[in-house]
Amino acid sequence: SDDSISSLFSKGFLVGISNPKDILFFAALLPSFIDNGTSSQIAQYLALTGTWFVVDVSGMFLYASLGSKISPWFEKSKNLKIFERSTGSFFILMGGVLIASTYKE
Repeated sequence: SDDSISSLFSKGFLVGISNPKDILFFAALLPSFIDNGTSSQIAQYLALTGTWFVVDVSGMFLYASLGSKISPWFEKSKNLKIFERSTGSFFILMGGVLIASTYKE
């Protein structure tokens, strides 16, 4: 398989652009920021798309960098068990908070 940067980018772009959830998100989000009174709507869409691209790439880069830094920590089964129990407890706690907040007398 071809693992060049352009090949990986192309594959990722095709997956992202064909995701119905992403299409619906952008179809709902972007028009609310467009000023219909101006004649340069394409420029507005390009500015919003460029901004989203920079934010998304920065977030993914941060996510990948953090993952590469902390992955050695997860190689120890003790640390993995701590992480799994902590996140499991957090989700149980948040479920309890959700139940408590919706309970009406």
